[in-house]
Amino acid sequence: MLKLKMITGPSIDQEYPLPEQGTVVLGRRSSCDVQVVDPKASRVHAEISAAGGFLYVRDMGSRNGTLLNGRRIDPDTLEVLEAGDRIAIGDITFEVFDDSAEEIPKVEISGYEVIDVIGRGGMGTVYKARQVSMDRIVAAKVLHPELCEDANFINRFVQEARAAGRLSHPNIIHVFDVDKLDGSYYFTMEYVDGGNVKRAIREKGHIPVQDAGRMLLQAAKALAYAHGQGVIHRDVKPDNLMLTRDGSIKLADLGIARTFEEPGTKGERASKVYGTPHYMAPEQALGKPVDARVDIYSLGATFYNMLTGRTPFTGASVTEVLKAHVQEALPPITEYNPDVPEGICHVCERMMAKKPEKRYQTMEEVVADLETALRDQSAKIAAPDPSESSVIPAASAQALEFRRKRALRRQPAWKKAMSWSVTLIFFAALFIGTFLVVRMFIEPPQQQHARRDPSLELRDKAEKALAAADDAIARGELQAALAQLQDIFRLYPEFPDISEKASNYIERVKGMIAETRRQAAQAALEEATSFYNQNPGERRRALERFEKILNTWPETAAAVLAKVKAAEIRDEMDKTTAGAQSQEFRRVMAEAGGLVARRDYDAAIQKVREFAARYAGTEAGNEASAAAASFEQEVENVYRNAEKEAGQRRDKKEFGLAVAALDQFSKTYISVKWREEANKLKGRIQQEAMKQFEEDCREPNELVKQFRFEDAIAKLSMIRARYEGTQWGIFLAMRLASIQAQADIHGEVRHKIKMLAKGGEAPRLPFEMKNFPRVRFRVVDADGQQVFLESESEPKFRQPFKWMDLAADQIYQIYRLYIPNPTGEQHSWLGYFCQERDLIDKAEEHFNKADQ
Repeated sequence: MLKLKMITGPSIDQEYPLPEQGTVVLGRRSSCDVQVVDPKASRVHAEISAAGGFLYVRDMGSRNGTLLNGRRIDPDTLEVLEAGDRIAIGDITFEVFDDSAEEIPKVEISGYEVIDVIGRGGMGTVYKARQVSMDRIVAAKVLHPELCEDANFINRFVQEARAAGRLSHPNIIHVFDVDKLDGSYYFTMEYVDGGNVKRAIREKGHIPVQDAGRMLLQAAKALAYAHGQGVIHRDVKPDNLMLTRDGSIKLADLGIARTFEEPGTKGERASKVYGTPHYMAPEQALGKPVDARVDIYSLGATFYNMLTGRTPFTGASVTEVLKAHVQEALPPITEYNPDVPEGICHVCERMMAKKPEKRYQTMEEVVADLETALRDQSAKIAAPDPSESSVIPAASAQALEFRRKRALRRQPAWKKAMSWSVTLIFFAALFIGTFLVVRMFIEPPQQQHARRDPSLELRDKAEKALAAADDAIARGELQAALAQLQDIFRLYPEFPDISEKASNYIERVKGMIAETRRQAAQAALEEATSFYNQNPGERRRALERFEKILNTWPETAAAVLAKVKAAEIRDEMDKTTAGAQSQEFRRVMAEAGGLVARRDYDAAIQKVREFAARYAGTEAGNEASAAAASFEQEVENVYRNAEKEAGQRRDKKEFGLAVAALDQFSKTYISVKWREEANKLKGRIQQEAMKQFEEDCREPNELVKQFRFEDAIAKLSMIRARYEGTQWGIFLAMRLASIQAQADIHGEVRHKIKMLAKGGEAPRLPFEMKNFPRVRFRVVDADGQQVFLESESEPKFRQPFKWMDLAADQIYQIYRLYIPNPTGEQHSWLGYFCQERDLIDKAEEHFNKADQ
């Protein structure tokens, strides 16, 4: 498991386990999970959380910031955390390390000599081994046993491993073998000991352009080959780009990764969107069908990380990161690394276009442009069209301005002056050109033909609407203009030129709206800052101003600054109210603890949530929110255990025990949400049980019709246990009682037939037999399946008849010949017989007499 070790500070070598689920809080406060005794540390400084199989760290708005591998991380932004990473808070440094290799016992694999444990992941444990027959070092990955419980999964895994083994490329890690191992499965592959690109980024901050380009070319060529073989990776990331000792790239997990997103895999994988959030294509994040272009996007995101040392998008949660991939524009590469040539930037941007159709369509196209850009930095690589680009236009301008200023600093004064002159002339020309183009777009077309076609009137309407939108823009009514333009785009698809103009206008208006919002946010920030500085005693009112900026213009840079300032104000306010809040918090938590002890989680969560809402934004409020989340997680875990047990029982067709597990949860724990989930699952299990019950009863019912009562009872007795505790269990007990009663009456009658026949008595049948008109029969013998009749007239003959071939009323009359005066118990037997054979009136008559 991963642990945190203090390597500089007052408690050197102290270790703290990191969670597989949940969070660990670091800060100066004594109640933090990891107390950081440093004057530069905030009371709640940083948080480490586990989600989706990954570990993240984020700064909680601390005053002095948190450093990850020497780089300050943005407040409230998730950063992926891995073994070897270092976190610095003030003068104290922690290192993340993995001690799982020490805990994992070695295994024995036939034909291999296991040398060492390399590590453990979500898929299994990786060992360094020597293949004896070939005398070569390999990596052997042994799957976790729980993954091997699903036969469908194993079949897919073996097929994928074999498919990966057929891939042969110098930049792809080759899969050698796949086989079974003591209830698990393993596969062996090429051993690479040079680390991976992720580690190289962590060590260097970012990778030099030429080195990054060379590495990416090799990965792109490997993926181009794989795509040609019909294999998509789906999880390209720096971790999967392995490095040999000579710096060559080897692509890992190609072909194997796909198994984990197939339908039917046990556990959470069946519904999970597969991939790594920081490198996932938008369509993949949305769960849409994917093709090879998801690898192009992920490789582009990896390239971005290599060039800048940062992931393309960040967020305070996995959901926010995925949402950013889908909705947010890509920050320009040159914002973080101005030395990256324009052509390289264009290649990366096109690889990361939001829409698949706007990206490079094949890896071969990526290779061609990248080779050109690397060979000649002045080569013109086509920039993505503004409608295709995923880069923030305003940010791109800022990056251009940064480059221009950087170049100016290196020029002599006369060149700087000339540069400014050229710049002014350029922007003047750009303004005039843009104005003329815009006027050209909205200028009504000249009527060049005297004859009007039928669609001209509709076209006039579209052009007038376009002109009206232009007027709205001139008046500054941008939202109204945007609505008009969207209507034009929607209502007039038959005029492609007008639709295209409307589409271009829409993008421009959106940019104008964004700029207007940015200016308004900046003005509000300046006003709020001025108010705060002039009114130090009005913290609450100042906080409201900064929070209004956050809520009104959340997408702007001003909102980021307002968030930082709001955190500072809350910290100041906390100092004056912390004592009272802490006392009340302890009281509320004591009451909530009592409720949890009584399993009333809803009341406990409500009480803590009310406190958190009352003190939102404070430390006590944050602790209350965390406590409520902990209670919610605790009751969810209990439900998940009950759900798991119920699922296991259902798989074994132990429906009664499955329902009992869910009923036990509902009776014990007070949680409306999870009781509803338990009832839904219970309903599904009961529906499945009903179908299974009908199937189970089909054969016994047929046996009853054939008078094979003992066989029917044996069949039903075998399945009785699986329905104990359910309504079908009760019905089954009643059914067994009914069949036993029929067996008893049938056995009684057969016995009397034999006894009377031995004494020379053979009662006459009170009805004629089919196919024997005017022939009177007497009953002379019977067994379980047949009754034997003998004719009265000469010549006498004996004729067997199957009980099942006789009509129900005929059998009833034979029964009554031998039981003319039934006892109460015999009335009950006869009632069950009549009920089974649909002699409803007689059944009711006998049951009534049995009750007397």
